[in-house]
Amino acid sequence: MSSPPPYATMILNYSIKCRPFWLPRELSCVLIVGVYCPPSNDITAIDTITGHIDQLERKHPNAVILVLGNFNHVAMKLKTYTQMVTCSTRANRTVEKCYRNIRNAYTSKKLRPLGVSDHHLIQLIPTYVQRCKRINPTITKSRL
Repeated sequence: MSSPPPYATMILNYSIKCRPFWLPRELSCVLIVGVYCPPSNDITAIDTITGHIDQLERKHPNAVILVLGNFNHVAMKLKTYTQMVTCSTRANRTVEKCYRNIRNAYTSKKLRPLGVSDHHLIQLIPTYVQRCKRINPTITKSRL
């Protein structure tokens, strides 16, 4: 029996810090954490990912944190995070997931797969609507 290739048991985990031009004052930055968990790794993956997220939370307490990627069958239990992807991403399963630390911020929409991939793309749509788009304009007449 041959041993699996080295990448088959490796957990890939990286983070990107973004500071958009416009961001609400109470939020310091946006942290995007990319994750790949191979199908053969359960406990090690959960410990590695939660340890990395805990470090980021301590370093950036007022940041928006998005944890996204291919989790395969690993079930993450992040206490203050909610799952954004509500539709299937591969066949009838949700393999690609996206967790966030702000509730009800986005809704998810399934798009077509990219190229020859069997994984669907997911579009995250913000639920926040600007005030000027929520209120109908009023027309007033004035005399000069």
